[in-house]
Amino acid sequence: SKEQMVNRILCSEAMVDSNKVRTGKLEEDDWTKLAGSIGPLSDSEIYIDDTLISVTHFDDSKDNGAYTVSIEFDVTSEEYHDIAVLLYKEVFDIRIPEKDISFRGKIYNYSTSLTNLYKEGEVAQYRLVLTEVPEEVKD
Repeated sequence: SKEQMVNRILCSEAMVDSNKVRTGKLEEDDWTKLAGSIGPLSDSEIYIDDTLISVTHFDDSKDNGAYTVSIEFDVTSEEYHDIAVLLYKEVFDIRIPEKDISFRGKIYNYSTSLTNLYKEGEVAQYRLVLTEVPEEVKD
């Protein structure tokens, strides 16, 4: 179920035994760890080059020594031009301070909601999957 999946993710992120959550036998330290794990799963921050992006969804993995990061974030009509120019670049410096992760990356997958950002006051949702590239790859 969805609830079981959320419990597994939270327990994994907090490094708390999922059986303790399921049975309700949590210690004070477990509560603190669980509370601290909720923040990193949403409302995180990531830097693409030197541009701070406040993300609404974040997920990361490391396969064969290379990072893959999936993010979702909102872009307002006022931010649209700067974000569009940034994303036209092929290779980026990616920094995720909360997780102490830094790497050179490129966009593997990209999508946006169907929103007219040329119209004032509009907000679109962007989704990016960024993958690590070798350090010698240049802009």
